[in-house]
Amino acid sequence: MKRVKNKNRKKAKQKQNDNKCGKNESETEDDLDVALEMKRLNKKLEKLGESINVLNKKLENSIMKGDGSVRTEIRLFTEMKDDHLKSVTHKIDVIESHLFENDQAVEKLKAEIKTLMEELNR
Repeated sequence: MKRVKNKNRKKAKQKQNDNKCGKNESETEDDLDVALEMKRLNKKLEKLGESINVLNKKLENSIMKGDGSVRTEIRLFTEMKDDHLKSVTHKIDVIESHLFENDQAVEKLKAEIKTLMEELNR
């Protein structure tokens, strides 16, 4: 409870000092928002760092044991990558065929327009 009161007092004094220095309220609010956002980001970075450390320890243990789990996981990811690559390649082929068909239709329409224009000009 004392911490909260002290923080509130410090914030109030800071606002007074800022206002004396020529800062308006919106600038101080923006500064506070930035500070709060930085605190949130720092907490998220700390959690991310902890997660990376846990993963690093697990990887070290797996490598030290010499078990095949890493190889199995790599093989699994490779298979997944290949499956996704096949799917993407198929989608690209389908899109290319549609584009080719559309190009042919456009060329056919251009030729038709050209013949119609020639008939009109006669």
